[in-house]
Amino acid sequence: PVYHVDVEEEKANLQKTATVKAKQTEPTRKMPGKPLIIGTAIVSIVFVVLFFYSKRSQWENPFTLGESQLNSIAVLSFHDMSPEKDQEYFCEGMAEEILNALAQVEDLQVTARSSSFMYKGNVNIPYVGEQLNVNTVLEGSVRKAGNNLRITAQLINVADGYHL
Repeated sequence: PVYHVDVEEEKANLQKTATVKAKQTEPTRKMPGKPLIIGTAIVSIVFVVLFFYSKRSQWENPFTLGESQLNSIAVLSFHDMSPEKDQEYFCEGMAEEILNALAQVEDLQVTARSSSFMYKGNVNIPYVGEQLNVNTVLEGSVRKAGNNLRITAQLINVADGYHL
């Protein structure tokens, strides 16, 4: 058999293959890992809560609080606001990590997970605070769309329902 080879065509094919391989081996810029992002979010939220508690003595309470209520917080389960609604496990884990970190703070009473996680969804914060005998509530949300993860948290004064 006789084979005819078009040298120019083979050269072009080799060049295409080399270009594709070069593109595949280009270094990609990696995003920080999820554990780093999640850890940073948890630490940030805890620091914000601690900041407000350090200023607590400067505030006047609009109503009389029991002694056990002066430095107390309930951490509610975070809301899953992602389109697929598949982040419930992550939301609860996030709230539980924050709850555990706050429980280590001296002179801060943190409501038990089983008590505070009973209140899910849209709840009346003053009602939750009264039921759990706390003066602040931490609530938040998680939104995941593709590779983007957005975590928000709000520290709320039970007395008036406003953000601190």
